[in-house]
Amino acid sequence: MSIRTYLLLTFSLIFLFLTITDCKREGKDNVSMVTPTTTSSPYMTSFTPGLQISPVINPASEVLGSTPVLTPIPSPSINSPQPSQKSYPYIFVTKWGSKGDKDNEFNTPLYITIDSDEYIYIEDFKLHHKVWIAKFDSSGKFITRWELTKGNAQMSVSSGLTVGGYNLIYTGECGEGQIYKFDCSGNLLTKWPVDRGAYGSITADSEGNIFTIGEPFIYKFTPDGKLINKWEISNYHGFNRGYRIGNAKIGPSGCIYLLQYLISGDGHAKYHSIDKYDSNMKFITQWGYDSGISISSTNLIKKDEPQLPFANHIRISMDSKENILVVNAEHNRIHIYDSSGKYIRKFGSTGSGDGQFNKPIDLVGDKEGNIYVSDYGNCRIQKFSPNPDFNKNN
Repeated sequence: MSIRTYLLLTFSLIFLFLTITDCKREGKDNVSMVTPTTTSSPYMTSFTPGLQISPVINPASEVLGSTPVLTPIPSPSINSPQPSQKSYPYIFVTKWGSKGDKDNEFNTPLYITIDSDEYIYIEDFKLHHKVWIAKFDSSGKFITRWELTKGNAQMSVSSGLTVGGYNLIYTGECGEGQIYKFDCSGNLLTKWPVDRGAYGSITADSEGNIFTIGEPFIYKFTPDGKLINKWEISNYHGFNRGYRIGNAKIGPSGCIYLLQYLISGDGHAKYHSIDKYDSNMKFITQWGYDSGISISSTNLIKKDEPQLPFANHIRISMDSKENILVVNAEHNRIHIYDSSGKYIRKFGSTGSGDGQFNKPIDLVGDKEGNIYVSDYGNCRIQKFSPNPDFNKNN
């Protein structure tokens, strides 16, 4: 081998070695360039639900100068804040009943009352002029029922329903002028007469005494029917001559509340007031509506005030705090006053949905402040609980 040939071979080997070394170095550097670098972006360290990551399909040399684009997509909130409920004094809880003659159905549910064990009693006028009292627990479970138009209780026109002492049930028959007393299972215990033509309502005080209206008198009886007292309504301050009594309620304080009205020439109940008396019929206060002019000069009410509940078909009841609830069947609302006559709020609207009414007739409250409404036109009972967030100033 000549010297020239040897040198050419040596230089070729050196060149090949350098080329291989450079290629290895270049490959190593390229790998390090595409290794992800640490970043503080939360999109690069973990997957976040609701984020859309655009796929990267560019070569590594183009990725070097940019970061993958991650576009947040707002996810719907599971617990989105609801509109304020502070303006509603009661919250719908449950309902029961539908049109029919079965045990858990109603034809025309009218009067409603509750006993100390929180069983609910509803007086229902069934088909063929039959009157029934149905008993339910506070959740709407049917317990029993009994008919008032057979046997010794021949009732045609009821004047209301109430619970006295020992959970005894009283109902009045205003056509013949009778008061009937039942045990809580529907067994007739006794009955006694009141003035023929008595109408309106029957209610009880905390001692179990029974009050009923047989105009022009209010009667007070012992639980067994012995007359304690009677008052001629028209002789008492606050009562307007010519007016009639719609119904009466006795509060936990013993105060007597009377709803009075006057039928105008067009057949409408044009004038109304709620009169408050103590247990001896001493006048305390009065509030109401007299065709736009206040009946009481101390409780002025204007005709255009939206809270006016006084319409053609109304009835008064109360809750456990002795707030007066005016059931307005004409406008499908319930209006609330405190025991001194200060207006608080109204609730309800026309319809068949939860919390809506179709001619509500009567209501009753339990010890926890819940109320049960006899929703006549919808053939059902609705239960409401007090709204703890309700603000009376709203």
